[in-house]
Amino acid sequence: MKILGIETALGFSEVALLEEGKDLLPRTLADGTLYSENVVKLIRTLLRASSMSLGELDGIAVSIGPGSFTGLRIGLSAAKGLGGSANRPLVGVSTLDALAGSVVYSKMIETGCEFLAVIDAKRDDYYCASFFNDRGKPSRTSEPQIVTADEICHSSPENEKVIVVGDGKAKLEQRLRDVRLSGGSEPRIIQKGSLVSPAAAVAILGLQKIKRGELADAVSLEPSYLKDFLIHTRS
Repeated sequence: MKILGIETALGFSEVALLEEGKDLLPRTLADGTLYSENVVKLIRTLLRASSMSLGELDGIAVSIGPGSFTGLRIGLSAAKGLGGSANRPLVGVSTLDALAGSVVYSKMIETGCEFLAVIDAKRDDYYCASFFNDRGKPSRTSEPQIVTADEICHSSPENEKVIVVGDGKAKLEQRLRDVRLSGGSEPRIIQKGSLVSPAAAVAILGLQKIKRGELADAVSLEPSYLKDFLIHTRS
């Protein structure tokens, strides 16, 4: 199967192409900007370099958040537009799942290790979910939520303090130093996977969802903003 992965929720544009049975790792292209035309350009460049057309894809996987509001809209718009024009199946992948997959598939976290995937939600908030490395696969053990740096510090797994952060690494490190309990151990912070990018993880996780028949409806698929939802429930 051939799967295109699109990741725009982490503050930059990144696409990946996975050809099952051919690629050991998905091929990836990235751009440091967030513009709709750049995402489409990256996709077309990647497909052209792989001698492939949109119609040959078995599916398009897109990161649906939580993350950058603008990035999510751009990525989902590109996925829906290209998928609709070529009549390709569409699946949505949690950005936190993709971030966790990026480091697990890159073999940067030991099997059985618990860890947190974290994305800067601005101000003192962070999108966060807990995971563990289930024999080379990311397994989520909590629903995505919004937490503060203080809550991250106190919820880090006791057996192995590992935090995977999608963006705002320096900011989080400083905040954790500010709130860390006296005598506590410093958490190990990983930016993202070194071999498998978040977009590549979107493609891998998207392939798994397509095989399970978990296809998305292109009309109803929406970003998981999370922060807007929680703001309304607190009011």
